[in-house]
Amino acid sequence: MSRRVRPERYCSLQQIAAQLRRPAECTTDNEPASSCPDIYLLFRHSDPDVLPAVITQLEGLGFSLYVDQMPQGESTEVRVSSEQTITMRSNLATMRYMLVVTDHCSLLTPNDYWVVGLFDGIHSGSVAVWRSPSECDLTSRQLSDPLLGNYLQIRA
Repeated sequence: MSRRVRPERYCSLQQIAAQLRRPAECTTDNEPASSCPDIYLLFRHSDPDVLPAVITQLEGLGFSLYVDQMPQGESTEVRVSSEQTITMRSNLATMRYMLVVTDHCSLLTPNDYWVVGLFDGIHSGSVAVWRSPSECDLTSRQLSDPLLGNYLQIRA
């Protein structure tokens, strides 16, 4: 059985901000409600200088962030145990939205797709992809990523 790709949907960061303006309660026993980040920012972009601008823009909209940044070319492929999955699920449950910032030069790892899928399973419909422009040579795989195409696409 093949997985159907949803038609691409687009929105702006301001539309996401309006959606997230509703108050949310954190559900962890270890942290006070005010310390829970609003957004899990999965940063996989070939230009690390893009990150400060993204953070400034999101914080300017009133969001708190958890930033997951992996240096380009570094691989962190690991097998995830069931205990780690439970911990990760618990941590992701405290956040309200996931934003994947990438470009056509950067390939997400299988672990990245796993985290995105885990978050989407917890907070269905709360994942967006922001493909920021970059200068690079494109390959056919990088031009069309059917897995990320299933999520809301940000037009900045």
